[in-house]
Amino acid sequence: MNRHDLLRKIANDQPLTPAEEAWLDAELAQEQAVPSCLKSLPEETPSLAWRSSLNEQLRALAPAASARPRRLWKWLTGGSLALGVASSIALVLIWQHRAGLTSPAPSPQVAPSVEAALIAAHQEGMSQIEFSAPSKSSASGSNTATEEFQWSEVDLESL
Repeated sequence: MNRHDLLRKIANDQPLTPAEEAWLDAELAQEQAVPSCLKSLPEETPSLAWRSSLNEQLRALAPAASARPRRLWKWLTGGSLALGVASSIALVLIWQHRAGLTSPAPSPQVAPSVEAALIAAHQEGMSQIEFSAPSKSSASGSNTATEEFQWSEVDLESL
């Protein structure tokens, strides 16, 4: 079993035979040099000066990384805002133009029909009742709308 062939298989993600897997596990188990070297190294904590310089470098990089999305966001919202305003103005102008073209000509006055007279009398009566004014058809001018009608409790509650 050649070591270079085994490394090439691992690099190309080719499947290993059971014998190759066993040999690789045995080789990894024998190599205790790396863990022992790591354990023998003294444990060091980073100094405050090193941490400070690292923070300064990170702050210098942070605005450049976050500026790109902000610029993109401003570009998208600014463009959509301008497009929205322009389309709103265009719609208003179109509707005003169409309203001016389709306005009907004034119709000539036609003699009032019976239906129109009934509707007018009804509307006049309703407005007099609404404002508690005496009606023109009452016999005496001293009667008010509340005296003409007998209001029930249900009617008063609906107000």
